[in-house]
Amino acid sequence: MPWVPELFTAPALQSLEEKRHRKFETVPFFDGILTGEVDALTGSFAGEPELYHPVRGRIRGRRAFEAYIADTRAWLAEPMRPSTKSARSTRRHTRAEREFSIWTVTRHQSMFRSRSLRIGSPTAACSSYASTTAAGR
Repeated sequence: MPWVPELFTAPALQSLEEKRHRKFETVPFFDGILTGEVDALTGSFAGEPELYHPVRGRIRGRRAFEAYIADTRAWLAEPMRPSTKSARSTRRHTRAEREFSIWTVTRHQSMFRSRSLRIGSPTAACSSYASTTAAGR
């Protein structure tokens, strides 16, 4: 789910753009969640917030979505914090798509030593906007 940049506060958007060294057509999924700006995130949906999470299942409604945001922010703040890398994004009329990889760090323990491994997982997110105005067109 790429987020609509116009819905974020100016300081939050400026901070993200400085961090990534570029302006956004859409705000990347995890970057948007890390802002904690619930109104901007829920406003990016065409209607009621709804998404499908491969582990948690369907997340529907503002209250469930807010809980998901809180849990995801906590997960991203863990010591062996996951990171993301954008691969490609596309935006057409009332639809946006973003492909990215999620990189997590895990501890691997063998008989002789312990080491950290980085594991990448390709992911895609899609969204529909209520109108072409909401998509920034």
